[in-house]
Amino acid sequence: MNGRYDAIMLVANGIIHDPRVTKEATSLASAGYSVLVIGIQPERAVNGETTDRKEWQMALTQSPPWLSAWLARSRGKKIELLVKGVHVLFANFRMIQIAARNGARVLHAHDLNTLPAAWVLKQFRRCAHVVYDSHELWVEQNPAWPDWFKKIQGQLERLLLRSVSSVITVNEGIRKELRRRYPHLPECHVLENYVPLEREVRPTGTPGPEKTTGNPLRVLYHGGYLPGRGLEVVLEAAERLRGMEIDFYFRGYGPLEQSMKAFIERNALPRVHMLPAIKMKELVREARHFDVGIVPYLPNCRNSELALPNKLFEYMAAGLAVVSSDLPEIRRIHSQAAFGLLYRAGSPDSLAEALKSLCEDRGQLISMRANAVEWIYHQGNWGKVSHRLIEIYDRLGCSPTREKAKEAKHE
Repeated sequence: MNGRYDAIMLVANGIIHDPRVTKEATSLASAGYSVLVIGIQPERAVNGETTDRKEWQMALTQSPPWLSAWLARSRGKKIELLVKGVHVLFANFRMIQIAARNGARVLHAHDLNTLPAAWVLKQFRRCAHVVYDSHELWVEQNPAWPDWFKKIQGQLERLLLRSVSSVITVNEGIRKELRRRYPHLPECHVLENYVPLEREVRPTGTPGPEKTTGNPLRVLYHGGYLPGRGLEVVLEAAERLRGMEIDFYFRGYGPLEQSMKAFIERNALPRVHMLPAIKMKELVREARHFDVGIVPYLPNCRNSELALPNKLFEYMAAGLAVVSSDLPEIRRIHSQAAFGLLYRAGSPDSLAEALKSLCEDRGQLISMRANAVEWIYHQGNWGKVSHRLIEIYDRLGCSPTREKAKEAKHE
C-alpha cells in the first residue's frame, strides 16, 4: 500500500498533551519517515500550549457541539458509558475519513480507543500494517467499569488484534499481561516512556543552583487530579506532618480539584499549595524548584498495579528524589536507580514516615537526587530506547521514504 505518508498515528487526545505520541512522531520523522498524527481537539488546554514539531504533520478532529454537550451532561450518570462510546465511535469515524484521504504504509494506533479505525482502514487496504501502541492495560484501567463492560472491551481488543502486525507497550509487566490474555498476540515489544535528555541534566547528578537543602522540604505532585492517583493519601500525610518544615505543592487540574481545596481549607493546612497547570514541555524545568516528587498511585485495578507513570521519569530528570507507592514496575526502576523511597500504597502514615525521613536526613536526600539524575543520563532517557521504534518499523519492511518526508514537511 502506497500512501502520502509512511506512517499515520491515531490518538484519542489533543496530541500535544501526550508526550509518548510526540516523542515517537519526532523520532520517526528524524529517521526520515513522513508522519501524520490525527488526534481530537481537547476540551481544555493550557493557554498558548503548542508542540515543538518540525518534521511531522498534525490534524485534529472535533466533536459536534451536540455530542460535547451530551457528554458533559452525562457525567456521573448511568448513561455515561453509552455516551462515551458514541463519542469514541464518532472520533474513529472522523479519523477514518482523514486517514483514508491520505493513506500510509503503517497505521499506528495509540490505545484501544483508536484501534477500530485502524482495523477498518486495514480492511479497505488503506495501509499495509497496523502497529498497536498500548499505553495502558486498557481493559483494566478503570475500577468503576462494570464487569460486562470490561468483558466487551476485552473481546473487542482480542478481535482487533488479529489485524495487527506488531504491538508496543510501556513496560514488561503490561507486556506479560497482554501475552497472558491474548496468546495469539503478534510480536510484542517494550518501549519505555522515558523523557528526552535535556542539556540541563548534569551527568554527575550535581544539584543545580536553584536547589537548596535547607528548610523547608519542598514536595511536588504534578499531573491530573483524578481518582485512583492517591491524592487524598498525600493530603492526609500533609495533615500528619503539619508540625514539620515540609511544604506540599500540587500542580495540575482535574475533577478532584474542588474537593482537594475543600480538604485543605477544612483542615487548615497553610503549607499545602495548589499551583496552576503549566505547559507539558515546561514540567521538567519547573520541577527543578522542588526537592521531592511524589507518585502516590493506588493499586485499585490491574492497570494501576502495573503503572509506570511519566511523572516518575520527569521528577528524576529534574533532579528530584522520588517518594512513590511500592508498585512492581516502579520498584523495578528503584532497584536500578535508588531514586528515593517506596512506601506502602494507600497509607498516609507510611508516606508521612518516608517524607519525615528525607526532611531529617538531607544527606540522604542529596544522594538520592544525584542517583536519579545519574540513572536518567546513563539509562533512562528516550535517546537510549527510541531506536527500538525504528527497528520495529524496519522489521515490517517499512523503511522511510525520505522524498515523501520532505514533501510532507513543506506542504
